[in-house]
Amino acid sequence: MILAWQISMSLDLSFVIKTVHLLLDIYKGELDLNVILHSDQGSHYTSIPYQTLLKENGIRQSMSRRGNCWDNAPQESFYAILKTELNLQEIKTYEGLVERFIEYINYFNYDRPQWTLHRMTPYEYDCFLTDRIRNNPLLPMVVYQNDQNA
Repeated sequence: MILAWQISMSLDLSFVIKTVHLLLDIYKGELDLNVILHSDQGSHYTSIPYQTLLKENGIRQSMSRRGNCWDNAPQESFYAILKTELNLQEIKTYEGLVERFIEYINYFNYDRPQWTLHRMTPYEYDCFLTDRIRNNPLLPMVVYQNDQNA
């Protein structure tokens, strides 16, 4: 299930930090104690501010080994599905991309059953596993970050 995300027109570290803060704000201490945030070895994820933020909030960091896509297989699978189902060639503007991502992530989380989750959506599967979500749905918040106006 996609818990927090942002799109940015730049590779500035701030949007990665903001995404982690968004995750923490949405779940306000409700994250599982064993939460792992997996990424590649990009400069954002190896930066001291990012690593410090994760450590201060009890989030374990996991990174793919260089050139090994298998380490990040669930995320790579999501990207492949997204690129196939979203049809990016139809999108002509940044705003259009953001709008389509909002629609797709809501579809992915709440309407798209997955075979590996016993044909449940990620949200249904999370409800199946945890009473917390079932009793108090915490929907992912989407932040539109338009770097052109920032």
